[in-house]
Amino acid sequence: MFIDCGFCDTEFFRHEITFISHVRSRQDAQVHVLVTTQGTGGGGTEYVLKFIGVQEFAGRDDELKYLASAAATDDGTRKGLTQVLKLGLVRFAAHLPNARNITIGYATDSVTGTTPPPRDPWRNWVFRISGNGNFNGEASTKSSFLNGSLSASRITDQWKLRLSFTGSRNRSTYIVNDTTEIKSRASAYFGEGLIARSLGPHWTVGVMGSTVTSSVDNNDLVARVGPALEYDFFKYSESTRRLLTLQYGIDVIRATYSDTTVFGKVRESLVNQRLTLSLSAQQPWGSANIGVTGSNYLHDFSKNRLEVFGGTNLRLVKGLSFNLFGSYSRVRDQLSLAKGNVSTEDLLLRLRQLKTNYRYFAFTGLSYTFGSIFNNIVNPRFGGGGGGNFFFSN
Repeated sequence: MFIDCGFCDTEFFRHEITFISHVRSRQDAQVHVLVTTQGTGGGGTEYVLKFIGVQEFAGRDDELKYLASAAATDDGTRKGLTQVLKLGLVRFAAHLPNARNITIGYATDSVTGTTPPPRDPWRNWVFRISGNGNFNGEASTKSSFLNGSLSASRITDQWKLRLSFTGSRNRSTYIVNDTTEIKSRASAYFGEGLIARSLGPHWTVGVMGSTVTSSVDNNDLVARVGPALEYDFFKYSESTRRLLTLQYGIDVIRATYSDTTVFGKVRESLVNQRLTLSLSAQQPWGSANIGVTGSNYLHDFSKNRLEVFGGTNLRLVKGLSFNLFGSYSRVRDQLSLAKGNVSTEDLLLRLRQLKTNYRYFAFTGLSYTFGSIFNNIVNPRFGGGGGGNFFFSN
């Protein structure tokens, strides 16, 4: 068996599932298990396990699911996934010579063997509160970063409601010499809301809104709201394996700026439209996602933006994998640019939005693994401990 899951505790699987051999490559497997996930309305995770027959089992595919609640522990989740893996492997193992060594048991949930329908006093509402911060320093520098978020969501088969708010504050001090000290101050706050209604297996209609305050982008308060329509060329039920959507939205915007912009505005009302086409897929050969978004302001079509983004993780041949991610934006809509020159400190510390007509980012990697095809052994000796890098430190 080859487990295709970058976020699973595969070492635990090897320890608990001993009636089969674990291999490092799908080319060496008789069963390829592809694990994908998607969030549930209650804040949990649905795991979809696709059992793909290889070699003599080619064409014998199966699919099982495991649902982990929002309160599930990591240990509980990995035990649940292990149980589902065992169940899915039975139909394949039954055709092997050692099938006679497999025993099957069943345990009922109660005396009657039935489980009553769950009662939900929260009516599908899920709330989250989080906060974090980091602080570091030395003789000539010190910095702090604080971040917090609030969210509420209610997701059913027909409706999706989501509200969220995040805020961050970044403070840094650099002591150049006894008389020169440079301070960096940046903050940003962002809120968004969504209400969407399913119109069937392919269509969804909704209303989206957001507010943002950012010292770097010269936004004192920018609020937007508007309708959106989305079409999935496949079916939403297939979203863990493939998703191809086309979404159109139009927003009414009210913007108030911290300083006068290069266009001489302190506040203004705008209308913006956007069109997004995106594709994501997770298949035995790897995973890929790609998308393109175009947007423009209706009062001036020359104020527009085009963004292309994508990434892939490909298994080229046995043991050889290729990773690529990148994005490119053609920027023509920087309406919030502050008037005046940018100081050297603001430029180096990125404390102000800079004028540009493009942005890009790219990452690529290549890895090759060879040797024994088996991956059964679990040996945790000298496997970890706290305290950072023990052998190599400055």
